[in-house]
Amino acid sequence: MADPTRRWVNLERAVGRYLGDVTGHLVYTESASTMPAAYVTVERVGGGGQGADRDVDIEVTVTAPTRPAMWDLAADVESAMDALASADATTGVYVDDVATAFGFASDPPPDPTRRRARATFTLTVRPMRTA
Repeated sequence: MADPTRRWVNLERAVGRYLGDVTGHLVYTESASTMPAAYVTVERVGGGGQGADRDVDIEVTVTAPTRPAMWDLAADVESAMDALASADATTGVYVDDVATAFGFASDPPPDPTRRRARATFTLTVRPMRTA
């Protein structure tokens, strides 16, 4: 039977909010028809586990108008993700560990006027008690 005092949060949204707060960049969990010149998108792409601990795979995409701006944005996100495990449960879950599953790599965007890079991070998390 599930423990009613524990609740899993929407990690996609929580990590996006955290990255926006820490980096100061606009973060989205889905694309809109009109996007700013530079932004970050966050998507939960997998994970698993049973009981209190789970590994969750989060893909982060940075998009910017130039390659240097793209790599600067990627560096901001990498620094923020490195600090996430010590961020004192700001995401609504305890993040015990953050591992870089796939580091940032350039990914050709559909819009030739922008540059894009993607990385995947694996978060080991456990829910916070709600009561």
